[in-house]
Amino acid sequence: MLLLTTTCQAESLTLAGKIGTSPVVMELDLNKGDVQGRYFYRRHHLDLALEGQVHDDGSLALTEVIANSTAANAEMVLRPGPNGKLQGSWKTRTRPAALLVQLSPLKALASSAAGPSAYELERLQGLPLRRDHAEAVADKKLQWWIEPVSGVRAFRFDSGYDTTVMASLNARLSQEQTTAITAFFACQLDYSRRYGPGQTADFSFSAEPRLFSTTLVSMRFSTVSTCNSGGLSIHGSNMNVQIPGMRELELSQLIRGEDKPAAVDQSALSSWIANAMQNLYGSDMADLRERCAAKDEDIWRQPAWSMTAAGIMLEPVFSQNKQGPCGGEWLLPWTMFKLKPGS
Repeated sequence: MLLLTTTCQAESLTLAGKIGTSPVVMELDLNKGDVQGRYFYRRHHLDLALEGQVHDDGSLALTEVIANSTAANAEMVLRPGPNGKLQGSWKTRTRPAALLVQLSPLKALASSAAGPSAYELERLQGLPLRRDHAEAVADKKLQWWIEPVSGVRAFRFDSGYDTTVMASLNARLSQEQTTAITAFFACQLDYSRRYGPGQTADFSFSAEPRLFSTTLVSMRFSTVSTCNSGGLSIHGSNMNVQIPGMRELELSQLIRGEDKPAAVDQSALSSWIANAMQNLYGSDMADLRERCAAKDEDIWRQPAWSMTAAGIMLEPVFSQNKQGPCGGEWLLPWTMFKLKPGS
């Protein structure tokens, strides 16, 4: 029998079962008598937030967390049973009768330590990707796939590299798409907690091919959302690898000449980039220095970067509310670097 008490240490439960006749998956975090959690109906996939307490008899009293609502929140009382099972009732003031809740510990699906949780994996199992459009980029055949609920789409390589290279690239693309799908649901849960049921955040994900040559592969991944109360939020990452070998590249490794900064010397790297930008762009960078304090050089300390046929695209990193009109990407031509894009 699962024993839950108000003095128990932190514990996490992942369960699956039914509320009435509707299949659900639930995740509960217990910490010294307090409970925070979430659950989703397999039919609808979106999370509903839960909070509550563990009573002295080991039962759980849970309430759905609904912001900006005067409606009666759904309430659950769950009691521990044999083999880690929980059973109880789900009700609201508007329903004439309570629904039976039956939950059992979820058999964990295979996952890496850094991958999605058992709860998220269970949701992903019910969200198969659908084939979208195909296209050719630099003689490489790409097939796009979309997850319809979140709208998150990304491509996979169908041809253009040998099977080992494509397997590695497609594994990374699958990981990025899975991460974005998981972020979509977390975003919607946070947004509904803040603004109430039925309110949805804007969320979009893009996987952009930047360079597919015989020796270099570069891709840009970005997410734009209104999950945060501060307004629009933009997050990006890049994949820059050299093939064969799938060696992940560092920007400092590409710089040629005696002034090449060491890979670990972020200060020297930011100084090198700032000087290169000022030499290349002149008056444009003068405006950038004035508006965004480019003399500080901190905006080039860990820039987002990707490779294109024309050169390296750099995006400076600004402190919060500092970017103003000075964002965007800046191009450094290949003549400044020891690697070449190849054919």
